[in-house]
Amino acid sequence: MIKSICCIFFWLPLVVAAQSFDYTVKGVIGSYDAPAKVYLIRYAGDQRIIDSCGLQHGSFTFRGKTGRPKRAYLLLNREGGAIRRTNDRKLFYVDTGSVYMQSPDSAVQVKVSGSKVNEENEALEARLRPIRQEFARVEVLEKNAGTDLRASQAFKDKIDSMYTALGNKEDSVQAAFVREYPSSAVSLGALTAVTHGVDYRESSALFRLLSPALAESPEGKALARLQDKMKLLAIGAVAPAFELPDTSGQMVKLSSLRGHYVLIDFWASWCEPCRAENPNLLRTYYQFRDHNFTVIGVSLDSKKERPAWIKAVQADSLPWTQVSDLKGWESTVARQYNVVGIPMNYLIGPDGRIIAKSLMGSSLAKKLAVLTLR
Repeated sequence: MIKSICCIFFWLPLVVAAQSFDYTVKGVIGSYDAPAKVYLIRYAGDQRIIDSCGLQHGSFTFRGKTGRPKRAYLLLNREGGAIRRTNDRKLFYVDTGSVYMQSPDSAVQVKVSGSKVNEENEALEARLRPIRQEFARVEVLEKNAGTDLRASQAFKDKIDSMYTALGNKEDSVQAAFVREYPSSAVSLGALTAVTHGVDYRESSALFRLLSPALAESPEGKALARLQDKMKLLAIGAVAPAFELPDTSGQMVKLSSLRGHYVLIDFWASWCEPCRAENPNLLRTYYQFRDHNFTVIGVSLDSKKERPAWIKAVQADSLPWTQVSDLKGWESTVARQYNVVGIPMNYLIGPDGRIIAKSLMGSSLAKKLAVLTLR
């Protein structure tokens, strides 16, 4: 799990919901009235289905059709209006029959009852809650540190190690849940999260534990496609080839760097954690550039953000090659490398094979020291 993700590509294509009903989601959130709204976002394979409901004294009801349990989110917008990104959301599962929700004043505090799959989801959430609370405490520790302390490499390394340890613990909890509940729809979501954070061999072994019904569901097949993509990005695999224009419009091939240790650095001018990571990367670059190491930056800026991209390269004094197709999250190379959040990076060996990924803070320098200074 990456400790600082500037942005996660969350939204998927919108489709129209079916009109026949076999599930009901009822609930009460505080005593809100119009214009306050709640939104129900549910998933079917790779599709996102969305509905909304105005609140009346906090009450709401959704009805829809589902042939099996489907992952969903309830979002609260106290001001009404269009749907927007928010942390005030509750993960649950729509299921045949009725699901009941209750909260004093927010979506994130919703208690869910009414189906076995939601009981299983609540069990997983209970196991993850202490880890996420610890994540929040580390974030507060980092935010409240003084300027001098935040500039200290020792402090940065400490924070990075805390985030890494918590991310590994979170992956372990999700993996343990999959082993314990191989027939639960909740395990599909848990395994999807794990697949982004662990080596392909571990995630594929977990996938083989899933019941045939889960593995053959549309969601299971979508996860299988993700697994296939992660196999191509596994440690030891040849890094997928690409060619992109640099800041002057000249085409640059990844293969032109063959023979070097290369860090493929996914970032963007608007990504605060990316910009905060750049000084670490600069130090490592100058430390190891004479030891057969270089960097290629792949920006997720859009065409209209090109001036900001060029300005950020100059402001951060980044001396290595910078490339981008200026398609933002639609970047072909970002999709090729399954980049769902930034900063993100891959370390490639002189033979073009993937050595490591997500090397933030001092972890990149430590890895390069082992590889180049032995």
